[in-house]
Amino acid sequence: MRTKTNCLTTTSASTEDSQGRLKVQTGQKKLNGLTNASFADGSSNTNVVNGAGHAVRDNASNQTAVNAGGVTILRQPQAKPRFH
Repeated sequence: MRTKTNCLTTTSASTEDSQGRLKVQTGQKKLNGLTNASFADGSSNTNVVNGAGHAVRDNASNQTAVNAGGVTILRQPQAKPRFH
């Protein structure tokens, strides 16, 4: 087990499971006072959480958003194939 410091808490630790996946364990501290959290992967997919809601967008700009007003799903029109 490798112990990480200055991450989420001073008691965070990471290990690898039998399939080589990284597992992160944190202490029992609460994360208070955050204004937002943003996540992205290597394929331009994003996930943003803030006080107003939660939005997930894929690399084609399709978006699903959840907020106090409800759920909104925005799909980009698919490009039509062009024949020459």
